[in-house]
Amino acid sequence: TKEDFRNSFIGSNFFAEAFGKYLAHMYQMADFIITPSEYSKKLIQGYGVTTPIVAVSNGIDLHKYQKDPHKEEV
Repeated sequence: TKEDFRNSFIGSNFFAEAFGKYLAHMYQMADFIITPSEYSKKLIQGYGVTTPIVAVSNGIDLHKYQKDPHKEEV
């Protein structure tokens, strides 16, 4: 998103608005958009993009990897 682009390097803020318009155009050309969070989904929708968007977390379920106190250490 243009929000991620801002402040990423010297001069990025100068290009951020134009980059945002470019991204909105590219997003609009897509058949479907997958984004890693509801936050970024809302940002993209805020650009006026009407392409279907779904947020799919790339996180993991930490409970699955917790130590089981009933298992004996090897």
